[in-house]
Amino acid sequence: MAVVFYGMESRDFIKKNLKKWSMISGNPEVFTLKDASLKKIKKKTISEYDFVSVDEALRRYPDAEFWITHSKESKAVAAGINLLKKMPPNKIHFLGADIEYRKGCSRLGKSFHYSRDAIPMCTMGNRKRPYIKTSDSIFETITQWQDYSKKLIYANQIGSPNRCLDCPVNKYGFWHRTTSARNLFFLQSLSDDSCNFRCIYCHSVAKRTWTHLKNADSPSTCDVLRQFSEMKEYVDMEEKFTISFANGEFCVNTLR
Repeated sequence: MAVVFYGMESRDFIKKNLKKWSMISGNPEVFTLKDASLKKIKKKTISEYDFVSVDEALRRYPDAEFWITHSKESKAVAAGINLLKKMPPNKIHFLGADIEYRKGCSRLGKSFHYSRDAIPMCTMGNRKRPYIKTSDSIFETITQWQDYSKKLIYANQIGSPNRCLDCPVNKYGFWHRTTSARNLFFLQSLSDDSCNFRCIYCHSVAKRTWTHLKNADSPSTCDVLRQFSEMKEYVDMEEKFTISFANGEFCVNTLR
């Protein structure tokens, strides 16, 4: 079976990774790029390989396996979408990005929605959403969320009945192979969260009656943030990890 590599970030990028890629996929016959990029590539870049268009590669090797070399996720997905117009998804693979073609959505396995007593997998309106009950430590809850996400993703891959299967946003596309929260989303205020009275549209600004919530047994927003800040996998994401609040402009300083 012929092997075709798609994409080129730089000459050094290819030379640095070529041996590793070949061990995974086999030696490539040609490199392919977008037609507009071909004009910028000189033959001497990697002399032992040709750089051709996708159409030319398919003409030469109609049954080839295409391996996308881009390490940047957005470029890898864009390349995959481009190739889907010309070949079935089972012919498209990724060498530098943690991506696969399957049924999924932008929420599943990526957004960790923290509420007081349950962690929903998504926030799709009032539909019967999959969720996990929370009763353990924050760290254990995060682990449970990761395990449940993996099970839902696998169920989608094999078409097994699950609460995500009939969801209108659960569609075939290029999604992450692994589950790792990229967004921490707070759906409601937690115990010990206090208001900063800065929302001009809220009646509490005038009455100043909201001090803190009564669910003292649950962790506070500050506790959840502290736990994530102590987990290396999320700290290493840096700007790729985001935090969203949908529970008001409150102050996360505890009142105790």
